[in-house]
Amino acid sequence: MATQTSTRWSVPKSRPAKRQASIRFNRAMAILSTVLVGGFYLDLWAHAHGRTDNTFFTPWHAVLYSMLAAVGIFLSIAAWRTWHRGAPWWESLPAGYGLSLVGVALFAWAASPTSSGTSSSVSSSVSTPSSVQRTWCLLAPAF
Repeated sequence: MATQTSTRWSVPKSRPAKRQASIRFNRAMAILSTVLVGGFYLDLWAHAHGRTDNTFFTPWHAVLYSMLAAVGIFLSIAAWRTWHRGAPWWESLPAGYGLSLVGVALFAWAASPTSSGTSSSVSSSVSTPSSVQRTWCLLAPAF
């Protein structure tokens, strides 16, 4: 008589699910992101209509960069509060918001005056910060 062995399917251990954002968190990010994108379009409008000069500090840049700072501060505080409660730093933001904080940091680095990245033979239109900012703007909907 043949013996029958039971075949048990081995279920791989899965990681615990990342925490989901609360409705308040999602609403706050939606409002901040909407105003950030509005500031971006306002800045684009000002450049397209010749309303900017050669200085960095214009009212249109102020709206864009202040909202970028607001998004960064909001995400940083949320991450710090969760990390301070004992969560690992890589799980300190709700699912899907980690890239947003990386995007804010990348855009802030590219916008900083110390990250010029240009030499005398390279025009400012293809400089590293300008390229990073353009890439960020293309990826912004993904954040």
